[in-house]
Amino acid sequence: MSFLIRLLKVSRRETFITKAKKTTYKTKFQTIQPYCSSSLSIRKSVTVCNNFTTNKLRSYSTLLHLKETIATRKKEKSNKQQSGSKKGKRDVDDEDEDYKQTAELDLTRYGNQFKATIDSMMKIYTGLQVGRAEPSLLENIKIGSTPISKFGSISLRDRMALLISLFDPSSADKVVRALREAELGLNPTVDGPMIIVNIPKPTQEFRDSLIKKASDAKENAKSAVRRIRKDAMDDLKKLNKPKDEDKRLQNDIQKLVDQANKKIDDAFKQKENDIKKA
Repeated sequence: MSFLIRLLKVSRRETFITKAKKTTYKTKFQTIQPYCSSSLSIRKSVTVCNNFTTNKLRSYSTLLHLKETIATRKKEKSNKQQSGSKKGKRDVDDEDEDYKQTAELDLTRYGNQFKATIDSMMKIYTGLQVGRAEPSLLENIKIGSTPISKFGSISLRDRMALLISLFDPSSADKVVRALREAELGLNPTVDGPMIIVNIPKPTQEFRDSLIKKASDAKENAKSAVRRIRKDAMDDLKKLNKPKDEDKRLQNDIQKLVDQANKKIDDAFKQKENDIKKA
């Protein structure tokens, strides 16, 4: 009898222990159930989930460490780039300053600009003729933006007349209108596919009008010279040359300006005398 009682007690105790273990595993499973597979038994699920949670925590810890390492390296790289940028900027500034000190002013370029200005004025002067016919008298006359020479060949008919042989006879009216509006006192007449341009006898009024045209061309040329001089001085200022060298280059520029102005004045005086004596 006593044996049966002991056996019953042992059986109840094992049953209680088994139920307690199941309850414990069940509680753990319910806590971590979202991470576990419901198809596993409670004991296996708890084991799997324990391993999963441990591995997840380890991975998360590794990820945090990796993020911290990346952030640190990015910060170091950014600081290095900023330092290099500042240093590079200083180097560029130093190089620019060195270039300014060693760069030379190209006086030849300004000399060529002065020459082009004078040539443009002289081209106008070739069209201011008095008392004689020359084909160059018509070369500055244009129909719109097209030179009159594109509409026909120009030749000398006699001492006081020019002949225009039209490429297209239908353009005769446009050519005649342009010749009369040129204010050179020309008297064109149409003769079939040709236009005869009679050169008027010089009158004092006509001479004065030509001298005024010559004077206007002179003033325009001098204005161009002043603009070129200003550009040259501005370019010299940007070079930051030493005081002595800067002064020397200013004198060189002024010499070119004086030479250009002298040529302009001489050309005007020559043209004025030619108009008065013709």
